[in-house]
Amino acid sequence: MDKPNKVCVCIPAYEQVYAYFADRLAKLFLRAGKKGLDVHLKIRSGSDLARNRNFLVQDALEINASHILWLDGDMIFPDDLIERLLAHNVDVVAGIYPTRNAPIDSTGFYNYSHELLERVYITKNGPELIEIEACGLGCMLVSINIFKQTHPPWFQFTPNHGEDIYFCKKVDTTIYADRKISLELQHIGIKPFTHKDINV
Repeated sequence: MDKPNKVCVCIPAYEQVYAYFADRLAKLFLRAGKKGLDVHLKIRSGSDLARNRNFLVQDALEINASHILWLDGDMIFPDDLIERLLAHNVDVVAGIYPTRNAPIDSTGFYNYSHELLERVYITKNGPELIEIEACGLGCMLVSINIFKQTHPPWFQFTPNHGEDIYFCKKVDTTIYADRKISLELQHIGIKPFTHKDINV
């Protein structure tokens, strides 16, 4: 018999989170409780985002979590996010969201290299899961086995990319994006941005 899922919601914060995010986080945990999901919360704050994320992985390992749900403090997401991402039963599945500073663009990539930056643009129609190479970690569910199988540091800044792209390129697994969830995500900047704000 499979072990029940234990999801560790991990938030790497600089100093604070947005009120919209706090509202959605409360609703996420309220729904999880009603659904009988085993969900825990870990927060690490500080200016070094990669360091925060690496410590959060250790926190999740210490409580024997089955998954980490990465959420950034400037995201707006549906309250049934956990159960919908778990239902895919894949090692890594994310929601792709727009950037929050102009020019607004997608944070998902089919290809990410010096030679080619091919972004993922989310549409109303299409497959439920989209196979990608990399994306931002503002909304991503990762099986804890990925961290157990991957030598640390799991996150690191390099001259070529941020800690999120570093992670996506380092792990030896397929990364998926949930199209419907992506359409429901908002990224808070001077306003909450959605995929409708992207001009392509």
